[in-house]
Amino acid sequence: MLDWKILAASFAALLFVSSLLIGDFAIKDFFTGIADKLSEWLGNSPFGGMFTAPTPSNVISTDSINVKIIPDTFTLKPDLPVNVSFSGKIITDFSGEILVDYNENEVILDESNSNLNIVMPVETIEIHGLNMKKLLIQNTGIDADTGNWELATDNGTIEIYDFSGSGEIGLRSIDLVGNITRLIRL
Repeated sequence: MLDWKILAASFAALLFVSSLLIGDFAIKDFFTGIADKLSEWLGNSPFGGMFTAPTPSNVISTDSINVKIIPDTFTLKPDLPVNVSFSGKIITDFSGEILVDYNENEVILDESNSNLNIVMPVETIEIHGLNMKKLLIQNTGIDADTGNWELATDNGTIEIYDFSGSGEIGLRSIDLVGNITRLIRL
């Protein structure tokens, strides 16, 4: 007959391997309670320290955000077409990536499924209808405010989920204002 500790250790190993393969999917939130219980059950076994629950201070559920990004370079990848306005001109239904390079002092609008690239000097550029399922802001200056939570750092990393709002590219920073479902501080 199987000992319950062997069964629990087998299940723990299965969870560990699946978390390595699955990565950053929402399944880890589902397994948080299970991981806590496994930690208690396994106690002093070799598998005891393998499972930890994410700390609540790193995951913020919120509905609005103001974030200023102060990068050397940054790429916005909208999921839906956006309207881009600058110097009294408007580009409607732009689909593609927006690369901001403060080192070269230029903004590149790289149209998807086309060879069209619009290269312009950095100036005040407004982006309306900006929607992104996941936005990773990594190793850069960040000043974020969600109403309940604030972060100001010269070199930080956050993940923003389901952003819907607008953006403004300025002479030295990118400002995003809108609604989100979740923010993770890494």
